[in-house]
Amino acid sequence: RFQLEADARTRNAPDVRTKKRRPWMKVGHGGTLDPLATGVLVCGVGSGTKSLQKYLVGSKAYRAEITLGYQTTTLDDDPTGSVVDRQSFAHVTELQTVHEVLQQFTGTIQQIPPVFSALKRDGKKLYELGRQGQTAEDLNIPPREVTIYNLKLVGYDEQTQTQTAAVAVAGSDESTEPIQPTKPIQSFVIDVECGGGTYIRSLVRDIGIALGTVATMTRLERTKQGQFLPEHAMPYSIEPRDLIRDEKGCIVVDKREDCNWIQSFVIDVECGGGTYIRSLVRDIGIALGTVATMTRLERTKQGQFLPEHALPYSIDIEPRDLIRDEKGCIVVDKREACNWTVASINEAIRTCRETLMTSEDDGLKVKLCNNEAEA
Repeated sequence: RFQLEADARTRNAPDVRTKKRRPWMKVGHGGTLDPLATGVLVCGVGSGTKSLQKYLVGSKAYRAEITLGYQTTTLDDDPTGSVVDRQSFAHVTELQTVHEVLQQFTGTIQQIPPVFSALKRDGKKLYELGRQGQTAEDLNIPPREVTIYNLKLVGYDEQTQTQTAAVAVAGSDESTEPIQPTKPIQSFVIDVECGGGTYIRSLVRDIGIALGTVATMTRLERTKQGQFLPEHAMPYSIEPRDLIRDEKGCIVVDKREDCNWIQSFVIDVECGGGTYIRSLVRDIGIALGTVATMTRLERTKQGQFLPEHALPYSIDIEPRDLIRDEKGCIVVDKREACNWTVASINEAIRTCRETLMTSEDDGLKVKLCNNEAEA
């Protein structure tokens, strides 16, 4: 072995063992979104990927647009899908009918996942089999149990989505009469709150069947994932023409300008002896999946002493008036540069004595009384 290594060095052969791996950072997300969907997507970066699941406990919420009359292979408006069925929706004219159908899907239901999904069959993802032309009947996908916590109608028809479909719910306090359209309802918008594993495209498909027609999901937005809402998200948008690339063609983004990420924040810490705040800041940065540096530090309490107990100290001197010794160190005459006076010292002593006497520590009171008696 040693002879071979020596021979390799004489030939200037590269040592693949010492080749440095390209720097990388692990990134993961907490739930796949459909290609055309928008909304909240929780991501973990670095060590945050290990604790990602604990932040996703809870339900998910979506706002989806349902269009009646046709159905595609992907069950949504994806351009890669093709229309496989068309049926009339002329009989769907009452919002109350739509509302009653929606109530049938509230609670624990059985749902057949769509063919175009990331579920696996015999080691292959279903969407790969779907692209090969296999249908739901060919694959015989078994139904799964999912939970719909809340399902309500919030608008109808693309031209009037801003209008609220105030459907009277039995047993609720709302008694507003629903606004009835004057023509068949082709599209409407629903809000869904559900548990994990629920496919909104499959829900839309089943709602269309329950209405006596077929349906396709034409818009989807995730409005909640676990404890995270849209207001918690970091909006990011940039025009393709404004992209800046380095010499390797990689996109360069100034995160400080393009995102509202928090770069600095202030904390108050109360701790015991031996605690290094710099180390605490370092560990907080690691826990956030990044690195951090302490840029300012002020001690606001030491034992029983607070800033109001301190002797005021201030230096008011111009840089050109600084006096330096032979080593270049600044020399300051503290007697002239500070405003310590006998009166300020006596006031500080009185303040400290009052603090000690009002302290709940009886040992401090005893020591103070003993010192005064000896004096």
